[in-house]
Amino acid sequence: MDIIEIDNLRLRTQIGFSAHELGERQDIVISLRLGTNRLRAGETDKPEDAFNYKTVTKAIIRHVETATYFLIEKLAEEIAKLCIIEHHAPYVEVRVHKPGALRHSDSVGLRIERRPEDYQNTIVYVSLSTKFNSEETLIQAIRHIRSTTTILALSPIYQTLNSLTMTAKIHTYRTQVDFQTQVINHIESELALRLKMLLWDNDPVDYDSDDISITAPLAELAPDYQFNGKTLTEIADSLNKSEIEVVNINFDK
Repeated sequence: MDIIEIDNLRLRTQIGFSAHELGERQDIVISLRLGTNRLRAGETDKPEDAFNYKTVTKAIIRHVETATYFLIEKLAEEIAKLCIIEHHAPYVEVRVHKPGALRHSDSVGLRIERRPEDYQNTIVYVSLSTKFNSEETLIQAIRHIRSTTTILALSPIYQTLNSLTMTAKIHTYRTQVDFQTQVINHIESELALRLKMLLWDNDPVDYDSDDISITAPLAELAPDYQFNGKTLTEIADSLNKSEIEVVNINFDK
């Protein structure tokens, strides 16, 4: 196995649970060892045969800098999941260091190693739709989901006349029943929005292919998924998009 080394990626995020840390962005230092097999790249000298470490790094930066954590254990685990599940690395070592966390030391850190067999392939796609076109409601909902699961990807946000809708791709260890009761029902009881499990491990749960506000964001995350013999991209392209538009929301608040 070949190992790609990425050292001392310096980012800022909200991390910690002490009173002086809550709501404050802090420096963290991340290093990665990504397993890969690139014998072909060594033979051909072609960029397309090499592992695209820039894509992985950009995904980690975007994920970490828009999230909030109490523990570096949670942060490290989410980075590992991104590398293994989203970018198909056969092995990853993640090191996360928090400078200045302990007196008389440079930093406090954690190192974890993960492989695909460490993660059950429990991927769920969840639609989030506001009832009152509220950006703040979506922001709060994403915070709730991140606090109890791992968000692997977020779709663009689509606006209709009465709502904002988006899809989240999530990794969870919960059963489908527990996810419904402990995540979806809990968030809906706290916030004025509608959550729907669309796909669970590639099985449809509550997906309406005729609803463009649901299909368009889902197709962004799973474009090649087939439903009734058509890909989601094909389904989305066949629907009327005149009544929806993409809007930007800053989740880093």
